[in-house]
Amino acid sequence: MSPSSFNFSTFGKTYRMIYFNGIKGKNYFEGWFFRVCAEGFNCALIPSVSVCDGERKAYIQINCNRSSKKLEFGFEDFCATNREVWIGDNHFSDEGITFSSDFLSLDVKFGAFEGVEKDIMGCFKFGTPCKHKLISMKHEVKGTARFGNKKIMLKNAVGYIEKDWGKSFPKAYCWLQCNQFEEGEAAFFLSVADIRLPVLGLICVLLAEGKEYRFATYNFSRIEKLQKGEIVLRKSDMRLQINFSGENAQALSAPEKGKMKNMIKEDLDGTIDLKLCENEKVLYTFHGKNAGMEWVNLK
Repeated sequence: MSPSSFNFSTFGKTYRMIYFNGIKGKNYFEGWFFRVCAEGFNCALIPSVSVCDGERKAYIQINCNRSSKKLEFGFEDFCATNREVWIGDNHFSDEGITFSSDFLSLDVKFGAFEGVEKDIMGCFKFGTPCKHKLISMKHEVKGTARFGNKKIMLKNAVGYIEKDWGKSFPKAYCWLQCNQFEEGEAAFFLSVADIRLPVLGLICVLLAEGKEYRFATYNFSRIEKLQKGEIVLRKSDMRLQINFSGENAQALSAPEKGKMKNMIKEDLDGTIDLKLCENEKVLYTFHGKNAGMEWVNLK
């Protein structure tokens, strides 16, 4: 199924902010993750700001069509509000993106955002070194892109937006994301992380046909199986099986104590299979493409 065949009106909720928490402390980072997927075009842009022991910088990282690049800017080039982020002449907002570089250019507008019912962090927003927000699980994207010497018309492409802020990414974690499924209307996100608790922290959302299914440590969900390629979650009588694979991970920088100094690998070209059951009855099965995935130091 191509991105243009999705019906973007199923969920219907609209959220129109990308949120700026503001620079807090001498070791701090804040970044936004914008995905745009269309036939022949698979891209993530990650504008961010980094503060570490008096050193302040801004960055835009690019993961596009199986290649990546990091652009560095002065702190004076960074400006943000709850509605928009500027880094140099590059503009990221709740309405769209205008970005230009020798590597990639993008000029797009966004449709209505599909959000989640409540903040995904729950009680984890207190005391953890990295906080996370789901801004849009799925929205329509229209406009143009240029990658290399090729100009690409983006008609009814699929978008996704999230953000992170705090001091450091977890030392060990898994991140999965997909909103392009053969079976139709669905969007999926998962993060499993070592957040210095006796158990791993879990936050996961599946949106399917207008319903939200949430698995999280704070709602007494548990991880029954965790290995690279397969995760099984359970919440009471609900069971979610996740199988995933990817072979095209690209290098990106991740924060530690505010500084973008660690390297991680991110794949935007993976496949994912989901099976949701209640009392052993299968409610949904989904096969997704262009799945985003990171697996960092989890055993």
